[in-house]
Amino acid sequence: MNHKLSDDIDLLNLMMADMSAQKPIYKPGPYWGHKARAAFRAIKKLGINDFRSHKGLGISESYSDVLNLDPTIRWRTSGRLSRLLLSVLADYSPIRRRIINQFTQNIMEKQYELSIYKNFYINHKYKEWLYDITSNYVLPESVVGGAEDLVNINGQSFSSFYLESIARIYNYSSRIDFTKIDSLFEIGGGFGCNAHLLMHMFPNIKKYLYLDIPPNLYVGTQYLKYFFQSAVVDYKETTKKKNIEFKNDQEREILTIAPWQIEMVNVSVDGVWNSHSFVEMPLSTVENYAKYIKTFLKKEPSSFLCILTYDRFDPSTTLNPNTILEVFKQFLDIEEISPRINLAELEKKNSYYYFGKLADTD
Repeated sequence: MNHKLSDDIDLLNLMMADMSAQKPIYKPGPYWGHKARAAFRAIKKLGINDFRSHKGLGISESYSDVLNLDPTIRWRTSGRLSRLLLSVLADYSPIRRRIINQFTQNIMEKQYELSIYKNFYINHKYKEWLYDITSNYVLPESVVGGAEDLVNINGQSFSSFYLESIARIYNYSSRIDFTKIDSLFEIGGGFGCNAHLLMHMFPNIKKYLYLDIPPNLYVGTQYLKYFFQSAVVDYKETTKKKNIEFKNDQEREILTIAPWQIEMVNVSVDGVWNSHSFVEMPLSTVENYAKYIKTFLKKEPSSFLCILTYDRFDPSTTLNPNTILEVFKQFLDIEEISPRINLAELEKKNSYYYFGKLADTD
């Protein structure tokens, strides 16, 4: 099967140019500022077809499953003169052959050994869960974009990142009946894995509002177009609208928007999803999103907010998760959920699941 992703540099240039003219609240904060600029340069140079392979390290290191098998790759698009000079030296044939290749070959061998153990561990510790998932769902394509971090499931290579995302959905299914919802709003959609999974596993989800900062928004848009084609309404189209809303029908529709477009959105959704990106925003940005979330959520007992976050935050660039929760506790009842399946343990990190419902105002 042809896994080639299409590039649309005009779309990329448009959203990046528009972002430069926005208020600070709608621009990348300290955590994402440099990363976004570096990713933009990398996309312009390389395209996105292999953004999940180690060659795409400079494009998607912070929001995908790309493996760091050749650390010199990120130097080429860093924008820093010292690193650009290092990349020239690293790519000089004798140095590449006699020095750099020795290190990268060793890294790749160690990664291959790790993948064997990881595959064995997942298939044994989570055997019953994997059987349950594969019995109830047809797993989607998961390696588009050149994914290299894979696990073997029933004789087929499957993305470890996708498997972890399935685990997140499974963990929230203790509170949410995903078969009963038809609309979602995701803030910080990354490259589109979560949206792809939810709409594949639950065809009843017809309407999806997908928000991220450029150039992540560009990557996610083009990735989702691969699977959903014309159902994806990209920034070229949404930026023409003064009122961004879903069509009043049962056709699948994915509206992709940049942060500043949220002021033009007029939708009602069953739920809102955020995986890790709130912690990577300035507090004023989170507070602004909270204002719109309160408006977008349907005024029904089943409406929900899902927040996933992590504990290794840096106060100079990221928020304390407790600060985020205080923002949403003003209009939501928030509870922490203990994950039934914790694949994040393989990465030696802690993921925290928070589930919010509209507070009882009676």
